[in-house]
Formats: sequence, structure tokens, C-alpha cells
Amino acid sequence: MNSPRIIAGKYKNLKLKIPLGIRPITERVKTTLFDILDNNYSYKFVADLFSGSGNIGIEALSRRATHVTFLESDSDSVKIILENLHKAQVSEDSYYIYNYDFDRFLRKSPNNTFDLIIADPPFNLITSIPLYKLKDKIVKDGVIVIKIPTGVNLSQLNSLKVFNLIRLEKIGENTLIFLKSKISQ
Repeated sequence: MNSPRIIAGKYKNLKLKIPLGIRPITERVKTTLFDILDNNYSYKFVADLFSGSGNIGIEALSRRATHVTFLESDSDSVKIILENLHKAQVSEDSYYIYNYDFDRFLRKSPNNTFDLIIADPPFNLITSIPLYKLKDKIVKDGVIVIKIPTGVNLSQLNSLKVFNLIRLEKIGENTLIFLKSKISQ
């Protein structure tokens, strides 16, 4: 598997290291994601949940984000995220890394809110992670994007309880779900 690279912005063409056993987002999916984001939404404070290599968060920092919070429960992956951030020479005040699971992150970061939350959870956990709990983490007009395998029945996603589906983008085996808070409408 080829190393993922940063597609655009100040870190363009930077090749990233990936942890063993991690399936990085494909370049095609990442290009589609950021084309939609850059053309339709503003974002400065981003959460990259289930970060893996930090690929999505570093792409956001390369483009227009001023701060990214990375969430990754695997300690080896956290080390690789740090390696990738250092390789890109990202300023330490531009990111924070939580080496927690999802529930602990919600408990330990009660005051953190974001313009953009991108979640790329392990596909085998996509319907069991309580993503609806992100409702207190997103600002009023913020956007949440969840990457799921194409073919997952949307009624199985618990996040649709508290968010409005604003866009669905199918890219091969992956689907990007764009959500907004129901109170921001």
C-alpha cells in the first residue's frame, strides 16, 4: 500500500507514515471530502476522530484549519501521528492529541467545541459508537462528516437521532455523511 500524501495547501505532497493494520482514507475519498468542505463550509477548529495516521487532520491543517484535535486510542498510532506532525513541522500550538477511546474523550474534554468534526471509525464499530454524543462538541453551524462503508443502512446510525443529514456522497466503497445539528437549522 502506498503511503498517503497531503493533497493541497502548505504541506502539499508530504508523504505520511501509516500504522500497521490501519486502512487510510483513499486519496479519491479525501479529495472529494475536502473539495466539498472547501467549497461549502468554513472550518478553523477541527476534530479528527479515530485519527489513525493523522492524515485527515494534517490535511485540514495544510488547508485552512488553525487547530486540530486528534483522537486516537492506539498508542502506536499516536506515536505515528506525532511523527507525521513533526515531519510536516506543524507548530505544537496548532494541535492536541487525545490518546483516549471515544467515551473517555467526551468525558475528559467537556468544553471543547469544533466547527468541523470528521469521524472515520473502524467499519466494524460504525453502528455501535455513540456518535450522537457529539451534539455537545459541534458549534451551532458546524458540520460533522462520518465516513462509512457504502451499503450500511443509514437507519442503523445512531447519529441521525440528533443531527440532520445535509449531504450524502458515495465514492466507491465509501460514503461520506454530512450532518448538522438539528438546532442550527
